[in-house]
Amino acid sequence: MGYDIDKKDNVEYVAAWSEYSEIKLPEYISKIEDAKNKAFEQYREDFLSKLQLNIRKAEKQIKQLNENLRNNSFGEDTYRFRVTPKEEYKRFYQMITDQLLVLGGYNLASDDFNEKYSVEIEELFALITDSGEDYERRVREFTNYRTYLSFDLEVIGKDGQTQRLSKTLGKKSGGETQTPFYIAVLASFAQIYRFNRDKEPNTIRIIIFDEAFSKMDSERISQSIQLLRKFKFQVVLSAPADKIPDIAELVDCNLGVVRKGNQTLVLPFSYNREGDLIV
Repeated sequence: MGYDIDKKDNVEYVAAWSEYSEIKLPEYISKIEDAKNKAFEQYREDFLSKLQLNIRKAEKQIKQLNENLRNNSFGEDTYRFRVTPKEEYKRFYQMITDQLLVLGGYNLASDDFNEKYSVEIEELFALITDSGEDYERRVREFTNYRTYLSFDLEVIGKDGQTQRLSKTLGKKSGGETQTPFYIAVLASFAQIYRFNRDKEPNTIRIIIFDEAFSKMDSERISQSIQLLRKFKFQVVLSAPADKIPDIAELVDCNLGVVRKGNQTLVLPFSYNREGDLIV
């Protein structure tokens, strides 16, 4: 540091010590604290922004799914997906999706937003930053946007009456519970393949179902295949033997897989007008 090491006193060193301990160190501590607070504030804003983006994306996807279902009925019923704020976390949802975070450049430090949600901000971030019991579970739960949403499927009858799947699932037969599964799958595939059903499709649209329609009766199987055709999918169905009579006449091609000893035979078959099986 350019100090004279042969001096008989420590005046220069004491002065340097005083400068560092009384002036520079407090300045560094203040800067570190300020940087820490800004970093944490940035983290909280980024966290809420990411949650908001994921929630809006999920709501948009649900809207697209409903567009795919809007003009397609299953028998006399139509279906519609619902996404709503989960009741127990509704106040967190309202904070995450508040327009104050979207418009006007507001952030967590903004007086209006902070005044409105100060309790929710502190409570939510305490759940994901405070170590202790169930810490890992809390982090997994409250960093997942699905935690703040409730998903359901509505069935709208020909009379306009609406039933929610979550309220009726445990009360219905196996065939009735399989129907919403196929509805959800078809709408999801239509969204993934991104084809426009108003135009002649010219892209791959393949779906493969194993143990297809295993719990459905003949009427529901017929309605399911009709819906597959409406969506213009290219479908491969693998079905148990007892469902063959219900499916065979409704599809374009039938292949029977038969095991004989150590050999597996694949044979085309069809039904004649009298309902007799032709191999």
